[in-house]
Amino acid sequence: MLVVDGIGRAGIYFCICFCICSYIYIISKFLSFPFLPFPSQSIPYIAYITNHNLMKKKKKSPPPQKNP
Repeated sequence: MLVVDGIGRAGIYFCICFCICSYIYIISKFLSFPFLPFPSQSIPYIAYITNHNLMKKKKKSPPPQKNP
């Protein structure tokens, strides 16, 4: 039986918060899209990440060369 008092309740709240934060972190890593609290800071970072991903895609897949 779970005894919920001061420390137990704080531990449950911490666990819920930790699970939500780790879930958001895993999703942002999976999508390689940063979820930052301040849009003014996250907009240049998002632009940098998308530009970096586009450069990686361009390097990874060169245009097909046609043989004459």
